[in-house]
Amino acid sequence: MHPDLRCVGLLNPLDSTNHPRVSDECPYREGLVTEREVKPGQGSWVNVGLYKELQLDRQLPAGTRVTVRMPLATSTKRVGVVVSPREPREATGCHWGYTVRIAGSLPAVWSESPFESGYDLSLGTSQHGDTTWQEPGFALPHFNHLLLVFGGVEGLEPVVAADSQLSSHELEASSMFDKYLNLCPQQGSRTIRTEEALLVGLSALTPHILRAGQ
Repeated sequence: MHPDLRCVGLLNPLDSTNHPRVSDECPYREGLVTEREVKPGQGSWVNVGLYKELQLDRQLPAGTRVTVRMPLATSTKRVGVVVSPREPREATGCHWGYTVRIAGSLPAVWSESPFESGYDLSLGTSQHGDTTWQEPGFALPHFNHLLLVFGGVEGLEPVVAADSQLSSHELEASSMFDKYLNLCPQQGSRTIRTEEALLVGLSALTPHILRAGQ
């Protein structure tokens, strides 16, 4: 086992759509290409969490992680098709995990956006933000790509203050976002860990995000 995984058993278990059970019938699965010998002209074999390995439509190096469009249950030729990791979400609307992007600074979060048009709605979260999201008439504007930013234990304000590019312009953290929200009012503790803030914040905002993103 890789040393990075030595404490993985302490993590909360996931039962999300991109972690299907072996008995689940699903159109997509994540898989890992195995070292099983491949005959000339045939695709590699991949472990997609089933009792048997599945053959792919192409040859790939062993150890490659792939997103696989599964063959139909009625198909006589059981061959999986390697697709973009975005396809399950775009084709079915289901949750299919996430990707990680490292930004060298806070401004780079915007300037290095993977979307050609960037983010058209940005939300900052802080205990110094407002609680308008709790009001009956609150609504987010329609958006194509939403950016939701959580700070560390001390919040977003120290992140802005520590950035030389931002501090030279004397920018307030709240001025960088379309909305600056306190998603855990009356939190009852001095600090909230980021992993806790994620759960609290997404629970609070999800109904608003779903309505605005439709």
